[in-house]
Amino acid sequence: MVGAANGLEAGVKAFRNRQGIAKWREDENGLLTVTVCVLKEGVYPYGADECEGLPEALAGRDTVMEFIPASEFTPEAMKTLEGKPATIMTAEDDAHEWRTPDNAMKDGLTVGAVAGTPWVEGDELRCDLLLSDREAIEAVKRGELAEVSAGYEGEITYGDGTFNGEAYQARQSDFRFNHILLLPEGAARLGPDTRIINKRTTNMAEYTVKQHFKNGTRTFRFTNEADKDEAERMANEAAEEARASSAEEVENAMKRCNELKEEIEVKNAELEEAKQVISDYKEQIDKLLDPESQEQLAAELLDQAAAEEEIMESEVDESERDELENRVKNCKLRAERQRVIVSHVMNRRGLVVDGNWTDEGIGAAFAVLATSAKARLGNRKPRKAPGSEPVKVRNANTGDPFARMMAFKNRKGDK
Repeated sequence: MVGAANGLEAGVKAFRNRQGIAKWREDENGLLTVTVCVLKEGVYPYGADECEGLPEALAGRDTVMEFIPASEFTPEAMKTLEGKPATIMTAEDDAHEWRTPDNAMKDGLTVGAVAGTPWVEGDELRCDLLLSDREAIEAVKRGELAEVSAGYEGEITYGDGTFNGEAYQARQSDFRFNHILLLPEGAARLGPDTRIINKRTTNMAEYTVKQHFKNGTRTFRFTNEADKDEAERMANEAAEEARASSAEEVENAMKRCNELKEEIEVKNAELEEAKQVISDYKEQIDKLLDPESQEQLAAELLDQAAAEEEIMESEVDESERDELENRVKNCKLRAERQRVIVSHVMNRRGLVVDGNWTDEGIGAAFAVLATSAKARLGNRKPRKAPGSEPVKVRNANTGDPFARMMAFKNRKGDK
């Protein structure tokens, strides 16, 4: 695709350019050689509503003037013209039928071909057509077929310019020929040298539309909006692409669905594990809230409190006892209280207790210290809380754990 100098878009387009038959001659076999002007340098009108990719600057125009420069009659362009089919019209006026291997020799419209090498003469691109169809030969002889219209593709670049004082808005280039159509004389609105025509004998040009699909690009050629066959082909191709695209999308959706299903199964398994953990915690909490469990817990708390007091009395100097008791009081967990006491006592004995000691190790050391302290102190008398009867620490007469805790509190307050 070629870009215009002023930044406007350029696109591929199929053109038709009508010229007159210069001369003809018949050989001894009855075959007719016709010399024709394929293209002529000049400015030609095209219908704006049939110009694909028309820039906004040209919106609202009825026609677009397009320049065909002789400089584009290049050896490369002429090479594409060599051997191309010569055709006649269908039942419709001026119907260009794009030539392909599928129709060139089957639809009865091909009546000859370009013979030899095309050439440039002045501002015209010329070639010889060798006609081999009897009806077409006789029509040329009678003057019924007196003009030709070239069917070709090229680039169209939008941009303003002038040629011989005539303004144009687009420029054609990079010609690639497909066929030469033989036409009757006199139908050209601007005469046989400059006429650009279509089926409605107006100044329209044949064009192509490039349709972009998910998996590629398709080019569709039209002579006008009423080209039913071409439109149907375009619709069929688009439908086929849509079906293929839908199948791929369905496959991708199914794949994603399976992936999500696997993810859901994993999440469900994790959820079941989490539910089991919650159930275990709930069972532990229920057990802890059970009166018997709370009574046992209260007993354990009282046992540890008694052991703490005995260790402090047996192992800790009175000068350090208040400070250690305050440190123990600030601990929230029994394991923390044990660690503070064990660390203090062991450090005084020259054994460093650091972070490498596990809670199990601390607990074992605490139990040893408690046993040693109890043996050293011997049996102690029950201590009396202010304003209360003596309290039996290990064997309280109540099953209420909170009452036992209050007993422990009173006991701690009796200093």
